[in-house]
Amino acid sequence: MKSLPDAVLEKIKYSRHWFIFVYDPDQLLLVESIQRVIISLNFQFFQFFDPFSFRLWYESEIRPNLYNSDHSFHFIVRIEIPIPEIPYDIFIHAETYEVGLASIFDKLSTPVVKNLDVSLLEQFYESYQTFLPQKRLGSNETTELILRLVFSINIDAINTIEDLFENLIRIHYKRIYLPSDYSEYILQKLETKKFSEVDGIDIFDYSSFIDHLQVLWNQYLDSVINGERPKIFLEKTEIWVYLDSMIIEGIIRPVSSQSIENLPPRLRIGVAHDSAETLENRFLDLLHRTVSLANIANHYSDWQKICPIWADILNLRMKVQNQKHIEKFNTVQSNVEELFLHWIQKSYPLILNAPYLPEPVMVHHILPYIKSKRKNGDKIALIVIDGLAFYEWELIQKEILKNDNPKIIPVFAHIPTLTSISRKSIFSGVPPFYLFENSDQKSNSINDITQSKERNLWINYWSSSETRGTRISHFTGIRLKDITDQSKIQEIYQSDIVGLVINTIDEFIHEENFSYTLMPKKIREWLDQGFVSQFFNTLQERGFNIFITSDHGHILAQGIGDYNEGELLTENSKRAKIFKDKAFQSRGMSKLDEQIIWPSSNFNNILFPLLMSGTRSYDKKNHSSLCHGGISIEEVLVPFIEILR
Repeated sequence: MKSLPDAVLEKIKYSRHWFIFVYDPDQLLLVESIQRVIISLNFQFFQFFDPFSFRLWYESEIRPNLYNSDHSFHFIVRIEIPIPEIPYDIFIHAETYEVGLASIFDKLSTPVVKNLDVSLLEQFYESYQTFLPQKRLGSNETTELILRLVFSINIDAINTIEDLFENLIRIHYKRIYLPSDYSEYILQKLETKKFSEVDGIDIFDYSSFIDHLQVLWNQYLDSVINGERPKIFLEKTEIWVYLDSMIIEGIIRPVSSQSIENLPPRLRIGVAHDSAETLENRFLDLLHRTVSLANIANHYSDWQKICPIWADILNLRMKVQNQKHIEKFNTVQSNVEELFLHWIQKSYPLILNAPYLPEPVMVHHILPYIKSKRKNGDKIALIVIDGLAFYEWELIQKEILKNDNPKIIPVFAHIPTLTSISRKSIFSGVPPFYLFENSDQKSNSINDITQSKERNLWINYWSSSETRGTRISHFTGIRLKDITDQSKIQEIYQSDIVGLVINTIDEFIHEENFSYTLMPKKIREWLDQGFVSQFFNTLQERGFNIFITSDHGHILAQGIGDYNEGELLTENSKRAKIFKDKAFQSRGMSKLDEQIIWPSSNFNNILFPLLMSGTRSYDKKNHSSLCHGGISIEEVLVPFIEILR
């Protein structure tokens, strides 16, 4: 039986040409297993984002080697523009191929298959070969087949509200994306069954379902305590297996109750207690859950699932007093961060090239994601809160959104986790590889380069597709601490598409002798001034769709020593050093143990980073400080939030 990579790469993998274009309108080359095969075949993989950045890359990497008989590198360039639109002077030197879903799933409705998240295509292809239809299926039949083989949903078997919830809670707990065409088909088929318990609820929207499940859980406990029949039997084995995990992981919050003695023991996990013992038990449960998940994590979605659990642990860590539990945390943190480091060193190229739909995976996916969702005339505000860690978002959400529960997902910042690297990618919509030029090596601060280029990158991205008269703007240095921002803020309100940076949290991080436990206090004091909530409320009143993210998080790290390379560096932080060439990088590597060489190929061999490993920092020995630049869950995984009108 063929694998999906075999089917897609059947002709390409036997090519002896060193420069290949692949027309791939269905994003097949972005399937992770196909990416792995491309890497194993020693191809360097590139995507055509825009003509200008591609031409720069072509002139520096390809043209000088056109007539070189010994090609040590082989290149695959993925394009979504038709092959005839490739500039002729480039086209004549390349070999071209086309791949598409229609030839792979030839017995199915291609538009229906195209709705499927590409991360699920390999699983579907294996099942498809086993259940190969005898005749070509129409759109409804294709939808039914995909629902059964990929999502394990048999619509005909959904007869009770518990049957429905068994499917819903599994999909939402695993964060499986169900395309709207599929969910609408299910709702249409279930119309006659009239499940009044979910009337008015968008059951296939994650936030809506979780909000509703929280209400049902509250009602369920009340019913059990009062000896009444619940609306939905949530203890059904197929439901409880996921609900139990949701409660442990904090997706469903424990409920306050005075009658815990009237509950069966297993339901007491969902009841809130204020005692130190309960807090510490929850802390230990979450540590255990994190270790279990991290030991089997092999996909970016696994680490995205761990991230909010780890955020809860960090918030609890500030309240835990038991020294043995603190030591347990330190051990778990060390082990989990080591697993994360090994995974990301192996998988970083795969997440760089992950598709931006149905949800962004890396911060450079955010812009194309927003653009794909924007309807004509929608006002857009992309707000980058510099340095915001995932665990800190909860504090801000409580202040600016009160009882609302927006869509929030963890996305990966670029490495090194520095403003000069990651924020530039956010406002350009492309990875750092396409953003740095040879002239950047000569600068003593790529931060200066970032400040000067961010605005142009943002405006260029939107100008190419917007009609004349659309007000596009970009602002940095917003603090929302006093009235000094007011002139900029008034301009923001008058924009149609605005990108802006709020610098306050990053300024807190870099304050001298700033402690881990002081950060929540400082954030609360900042929020209590009222400028933050007023700003967000006004944006909503003015009709903006708001998207919030961060360019990097931060971690409490301990110094093991430092060295100063002065003019040999383009950037120097407590967790990362960026050198001007490979020789300088090698020299730095020899000066201190526990450093990691981060591949310069991620920056078109223009920047040469060294990173500090684990929870260590370039600082005087045993000195602890909040910092960023390295590879840790807290630095790399940042929040992405949608607040839609």
